[in-house]
Amino acid sequence: MKKYDIGLIVVTVVVLAALGVLALGGTLYVWWASDVPGGFPGSLEYEEYAAVMNRSSLPLFIALVLSLVLCIPKRIIRRAHLVWVTLGIFLVSAAVSIIADPLLGASVMFLTAIAIQAAVIVMTLVGSKSLNFQTEGFFSQLGSGLLHLGTVLFLYDVLLLSTSSISHSLIFWSATFLITSGMILSFYQKELSRLFVFTREVQEPQTEDPKPERD
Repeated sequence: MKKYDIGLIVVTVVVLAALGVLALGGTLYVWWASDVPGGFPGSLEYEEYAAVMNRSSLPLFIALVLSLVLCIPKRIIRRAHLVWVTLGIFLVSAAVSIIADPLLGASVMFLTAIAIQAAVIVMTLVGSKSLNFQTEGFFSQLGSGLLHLGTVLFLYDVLLLSTSSISHSLIFWSATFLITSGMILSFYQKELSRLFVFTREVQEPQTEDPKPERD
């Protein structure tokens, strides 16, 4: 299981780094092209630039989604059944994409991942022992759950950008809150644990055993 986790971590980091490099290169190109006489936005060159960026980012976006879909179910599903469950999610999503609409098919995959991750967070809060985490500690595990949920929400919002009926600002700020909270809980879990223990000790002071009376 550890090799499986490490492999997912490496894939996710590499994909995120590639997306970061692509975004930085696109930003620098837009900044350079904005000085061109006649204006860059709305021009034919801008449409070609957008098409190239979309084609370049689509494989990375798909790889990131796949890595998250593979990562999230493993919290509550045993390794022996994980591949079959993940394959079932992909097959249902692909079937809906072919029969109905690709956006709806992708939504099935994202909403399934969101539901599973929400269940993981609830089970973490109630102290379930059946969860599989790479890290130890309540705050670290809760932070990991919030971070994953926020990331999936953010990617889902990116997918829904073409749908004007969705409140993108609500989804975006919800994802931002979850990601920020998850990072704080994950990075400062030791400090939060010490603060929790100190607060509990203050609220529940130790009572000294009464001294035996002398005759």
